[in-house]
Amino acid sequence: MANRYRYLRPSRPRACRTKRRFPTQQAAAARLAEIAAAPRTRVIPHRAYPCEWCSGWHLSSKEAA
Repeated sequence: MANRYRYLRPSRPRACRTKRRFPTQQAAAARLAEIAAAPRTRVIPHRAYPCEWCSGWHLSSKEAA
């Protein structure tokens, strides 16, 4: 029988679940460079940011504040 008293981490917000996760800042920066070299979409990410939910990095097309 499964341990029914185990801790359940809250699910990630939808924005985090739908974005690609990069394990390191360097991996995210490398992907940004690839996209900048050969843009194929109308929305081009400009920066990478750390995610507090998954402890990874995501890309964003919004400029830094």
